Amino acid sequence: MIRAITGSILSVPGSAEGDEGRTMTKYDFMDALLIGKMIGGCNLIPYIDYSLCEGCGACAEIYPMFFMMKNDLPWLINHEKFVYEEHKAIPNCCPFRAIKIE
Repeated sequence: MIRAITGSILSVPGSAEGDEGRTMTKYDFMDALLIGKMIGGCNLIPYIDYSLCEGCGACAEIYPMFFMMKNDLPWLINHEKFVYEEHKAIPNCCPFRAIKIE
């Protein structure tokens, strides 16, 4: 997940008079970004949780336009062509629930 990848600190200016601002972690920033994407209609993309993936290849068989097998693991390809409204069933192709859309 994104939270496992990021973790540095961002400084956010205060919004009220006399407010010194607050410290916001990248966790907060990424959560806000994801919420903005969901509400604003921006594309989300599939994410493979390799701790759950067994390398069965079902995703690459069913959706070869988005996944390819390499070294017995699926790799996400063509993420820029992913449109949530059209491909929201992608996580259902994984019997191990290793694919999420974020």
